[in-house]
Amino acid sequence: MTLDELIEIIRIRPGNFLGDDLDMKALYHFIQGFLYSKRTNQLACDSEYHFNELFRRFIIKKLSDINNSNRICSIKTWYEIIQLIADTNEESIKLFFTLYDKFQFMRINK
Repeated sequence: MTLDELIEIIRIRPGNFLGDDLDMKALYHFIQGFLYSKRTNQLACDSEYHFNELFRRFIIKKLSDINNSNRICSIKTWYEIIQLIADTNEESIKLFFTLYDKFQFMRINK
């Protein structure tokens, strides 16, 4: 299974993976566990090895025009940036999927 496939499965039934609260931190740690497993078993592709940093940079670039870029740039993880922007857990999950789709589109159309 790839990271893209995992995220599509989570998108269909987020409550099954993240609980009723749709917690962004839970999503982040779920993805981290998946990526850790792939790396330790030498199954990760390049994009999965570098997902966290590439996705974080992408989010900073996309959101820095709208928000305080200095504050966003100082945040270490992509999920914390999303939580800063969104008002609720549900909005943060929706924003994650929106940003992930744009990130995927950018990667595919390079």
